[in-house]
Amino acid sequence: MTAELAEFDLEPPVVQLRHLLVWDRDPELRARVAHTLRRHGHDVHTVAECDDVDRCLDGHRPDLMVAGCSDVDDIEQVRRLRARFDGPMLCYGANADARDRIELLSVGVDDVVPSPLSYEELALRVQAVARRSDVVSDETPRAVTCGSVTADRGTHQVHLRGEWIQLTAVEFSLLAFLMSSPRVAYTRRDLLRQVWGYEIGDTSTVSVHIRRLRRKLEQDATRPEMIRTVWGSGYYFDPAAS
Repeated sequence: MTAELAEFDLEPPVVQLRHLLVWDRDPELRARVAHTLRRHGHDVHTVAECDDVDRCLDGHRPDLMVAGCSDVDDIEQVRRLRARFDGPMLCYGANADARDRIELLSVGVDDVVPSPLSYEELALRVQAVARRSDVVSDETPRAVTCGSVTADRGTHQVHLRGEWIQLTAVEFSLLAFLMSSPRVAYTRRDLLRQVWGYEIGDTSTVSVHIRRLRRKLEQDATRPEMIRTVWGSGYYFDPAAS
């Protein structure tokens, strides 16, 4: 059976976070980011040093983390923090080029806001990441099953061939979205809009997360069978291959 293209629109809900953690060594940027996010209704906590982030993770786990990345050392710190924190995480970079953004996405960051930094864009992207990670409502089925794959919205885990697979929030949202309409192909632009919540943006973000999903789910990520590519169109989920 071939995939068909489909489009639909959603009215996104507003999510306000009770514990949003901002880490940035630059005090001016940290203050401006925190001020913007507080104006958007979030309860924001700020830290200046990576050790302070570690202490926060050992205590009150944040709902979402926002990290400033201005150089290679910051990227390495994010890599280390990502290994400890599996919740939603967004980075912004004063000097991050395309290569840095791809590297951050590759280590599991949910989104990267490039320079020059727009504080309002940052707030909108935080809202989009928070919306994807929000608690499942009573009206939303906790789990979605497609073929032999089950995605649990409560744990953001996928059960595949007798094994539970841990995904980041955006990886889970992307997979669950594709599974919700099997054999329906979505362009990268459609996925950026429907999963990330962005009308405009760099669609390479979608490609990076598709590659990460394939490495975790496919028996051979170089020859994917579950998350298939429609050349010139986009991606779709094939339940027959699961």
